[in-house]
Amino acid sequence: MAAAIVSVPLSGLFLIEVASPRLLGLPDHRCPYDLVHAAPESLVAVALALAGTACVLWAGLVATLGRHVDTQELLPLWVAELLRLAGLAYLWSLLMLSVELVLS
Repeated sequence: MAAAIVSVPLSGLFLIEVASPRLLGLPDHRCPYDLVHAAPESLVAVALALAGTACVLWAGLVATLGRHVDTQELLPLWVAELLRLAGLAYLWSLLMLSVELVLS
């Protein structure tokens, strides 16, 4: 869960310092908000990364606060499903951004 929290500012730094200049085709231009018009598909990758982080945080919250006699059987399944969704979101985000960076 701590890694997911740390990944948010690191992903933002990557977006500003590496991805934005490359996707915009302007080496000295680091404004990620310009991606809305120049490369809107990259925003889907950003949204998927944020969704993956949200799933990891929800899984940690569910695992921590959901412990009860009534949820003993379902809790591992819920946490596993949230982590699976997080993994898929991170994977699709990585694939989309990798393709974008290679093609630009």
